[in-house]
Amino acid sequence: MHSGAARPQAYVGNLPTDVATPDRAHAGFTRVALEPGQSAEVAIPIDRRSLQYWDVDANRWVTPTGAVPLYVGSSLEDIRVTGELSVPADTVAPTVTITPDPAQPDGDRGWYVSPVTLAFAATDDQDAAPVVEVSVNGGEFSVQDGPLVLEADGVYTVTARARDAAGNVSEPVTVEIRLDRTPPTVTAERTRLRLLIAISASDQVSGVASIQYRYRLTVGERDITTPWRRYVSPVLALPNARLVLEYRATDNAGNVSAVSTFP
Repeated sequence: MHSGAARPQAYVGNLPTDVATPDRAHAGFTRVALEPGQSAEVAIPIDRRSLQYWDVDANRWVTPTGAVPLYVGSSLEDIRVTGELSVPADTVAPTVTITPDPAQPDGDRGWYVSPVTLAFAATDDQDAAPVVEVSVNGGEFSVQDGPLVLEADGVYTVTARARDAAGNVSEPVTVEIRLDRTPPTVTAERTRLRLLIAISASDQVSGVASIQYRYRLTVGERDITTPWRRYVSPVLALPNARLVLEYRATDNAGNVSAVSTFP
């Protein structure tokens, strides 16, 4: 006679709910090595999902509380033990986190200048997969499957919460993402004093931080360029083809416009 292995299986019956659930649903198994004629007590871990059903209206898993029939045997056709499993009420809410990528703003003054991906993670002491719900800028909460990618310029207030199968809702978690991927626009025009040039810039998202200008003088085949200076008031621009005024603007997020010239 040789030793062998037994694989007792556990099944649960109809769940305590008005929703139709299987008469027998596989709930767990274990493996135990036995010598001929030997018996042993075993513990079979029960899959939490076998004690839940999908609520179509709520669009989430639900764990009904109460007594659930329990069946143990080598297979559905060979049930050796029957009993009852009590499912206690789950009163502990899940937790949820929001992780942005990039982790920190990649622009100036707390602004992002590249797309931001928000990853959501929810954990619960009983539910293996709590549902994550997300609200953007005070809108309605909706189920969020996977990450949320923010690409358009703007200021986003993103709030996430998690809901477990028992209906417990986590404390909300909120992050603010300020995203500006667009450089400012900048223009120049002559003032009433024809030798002076007024430079202006606009930025609809983070706002204009500064305007700069410099001169480029062509002498023969050489270009001589002055350092950038901060623009404060109209600057001189002589009607000389060899002397060119260059200007640019920077917004508060750190985006810099292309260099423009006058004339």
